Amino acid sequence: MIRYSAATALLLVLAGCGGQIEVPVIGRLSNGSKASGQAISKFNGEGTFVFQMPGNGRCEAGFDSLNRQDSVTMAVTCSDGRRGEAVVTRQLDRVSGTVIVTLNDGSRGQFVFGNLTYENYFGRDGTMAANPNQ
Repeated sequence: MIRYSAATALLLVLAGCGGQIEVPVIGRLSNGSKASGQAISKFNGEGTFVFQMPGNGRCEAGFDSLNRQDSVTMAVTCSDGRRGEAVVTRQLDRVSGTVIVTLNDGSRGQFVFGNLTYENYFGRDGTMAANPNQ
């Protein structure tokens, strides 16, 4: 007998519909400004992480949504010409996690997506919690 978890069953149902999962992304940049966006995982393997910076444009990274690793690195490109990388660490639910972005001009960003809250993970001052998984 094969047993499926509730999440696997949901994925199978949605995959049959050609579906996708979209979760909110919120964060702060190294200059203190807030940024937000979304992470989209399609069941065909295409994934996109997007965030909008107030007055600075939009940044985007593509990823393989079928990749099951807990941590992945993605190339980031921004509408204002900046480039960089994002390191994504996913939680056990696979639809929540954190993202640390570093761009070629030295600017950085810290983001959460899915069910995490920014303050609970990074703290009010933007410093990562000592042990966020407890």
